[in-house]
Amino acid sequence: MFSRPMTTSPFRASSRSRASTGIAGPCRFFLALSCVIASTLGVATSASAAEVHGIELMPRAKELSAGRYESPRDYEHTLKFFRDKFRGWKDVRTFREVSLPTVKYVHIQNNSTNAAWSGINIYQLRSGQVRVYVLPSVPTTAAPKKP
Repeated sequence: MFSRPMTTSPFRASSRSRASTGIAGPCRFFLALSCVIASTLGVATSASAAEVHGIELMPRAKELSAGRYESPRDYEHTLKFFRDKFRGWKDVRTFREVSLPTVKYVHIQNNSTNAAWSGINIYQLRSGQVRVYVLPSVPTTAAPKKP
């Protein structure tokens, strides 16, 4: 009528089964943990950001043409991405060159002489899409000397 009382929880392995598994239990945990970390790193590298003229763009930016990208973020978050990226850079300045209420446009200028990019244009279309255009730096040529 009465069954024998349980000495262990039904969800815990008994001491007999623990002894038979040996060290395989902790190894299984670390194996599972390493698989999770490896898969996470694999996902992170597949969504890596594009690099144009030496400048890294936001992750998952879609290339439309040479140097022109569509941002996956809205206008404010795209600006925040670049402002955070260039915070503390002495050679980078931000300009609002258009003063119309319906146009959202910002130009980021790079004053460094040895950079591969000279500026970034960030603008929002009427449809709400945000575009980023990276301007390559123009190599300066020395003026020929007069004889």
